[in-house]
Amino acid sequence: MVSFGPLHYGKEELRDMEAHKRQYLKDFLARSPRIKLEDCIGVLKDLEDKALDCYAQTISLNSNDFIKLMLLDACFIIELFLKWRKRNSLGNSIDELIYNKFRMKYWMRFDLLLLENQLPFFVIEKLYDLYLSNSSDGDNVSLLVLTIEYFS
Repeated sequence: MVSFGPLHYGKEELRDMEAHKRQYLKDFLARSPRIKLEDCIGVLKDLEDKALDCYAQTISLNSNDFIKLMLLDACFIIELFLKWRKRNSLGNSIDELIYNKFRMKYWMRFDLLLLENQLPFFVIEKLYDLYLSNSSDGDNVSLLVLTIEYFS
């Protein structure tokens, strides 16, 4: 249903979720007016070599495409977890395509756990730390707690 990381990047059958990834990036940036797209890209550029070293296969993407992939995928995962937490605290009142389709929310969990759908955790963690350091919503839960909540 959805691809994370470079292995299945760009496959036609997975393109439907790309629009959702772009929307989740917008939602992530909208969480705090102090978070700028340029800041996120700068964080990811600093992590690019370390992230590339995490993959056994050669990544055939250029630097800009790899950073774009990491940005969209990491922000999608963070937003997915944050929306899940908010949805649970509001008693299912969020109108969200992913959460309102019964099978989709379960397939999303499955896809996040696939070995070939991997994004280094430190990439997600750095962007989440950027969010926390610029957030004023008062809910400073760790990424690990968010992850556990989502999968439990």
